[in-house]
Amino acid sequence: MVVYWLSLLLFTLLGSFMFWIFLYKIVWETWKTRKINPRKKRIKKVRRTFFGKVKHIFGIGLSYVFMLVLFIGIPTFCFYIAVPTWLDLPAVITGNYAEVTGHLTNSATVEMKGKSWGYPYYAYIDGEFYSSLVPLDAFEDLTITVNYLPHTKVIVDML
Repeated sequence: MVVYWLSLLLFTLLGSFMFWIFLYKIVWETWKTRKINPRKKRIKKVRRTFFGKVKHIFGIGLSYVFMLVLFIGIPTFCFYIAVPTWLDLPAVITGNYAEVTGHLTNSATVEMKGKSWGYPYYAYIDGEFYSSLVPLDAFEDLTITVNYLPHTKVIVDML
């Protein structure tokens, strides 16, 4: 369950932090600056060579891509990970897990050498993928009943 709590806190905080930085620094500060100091017209126009124009357009394009990835992509990915974890929070607190009975078709144990977090066991029950906190290798090709978190599909207990 440590992985559950880490992913809940880590991805929620990271996504929220990046999102609020985007809103405050880019949207609010830009709007406030434009309201206080309206744009002034340029007097001198910069003449660029063809290579200079291409370099300028390429630089602007890369900066927009960087901003989109940094302030939209990272929070979106973090919320993609954190929202199912938040939806499973009532089940974790109350202990009312979802239950499934099915045929364990395949299970695997992942070597955790060098990894500090993650689920070490994986299983396919009736063709559906589940992560697991408990080893399931001994029950392969048998019909089993497991309790799992409904949104993240993490098996927490066997019956």
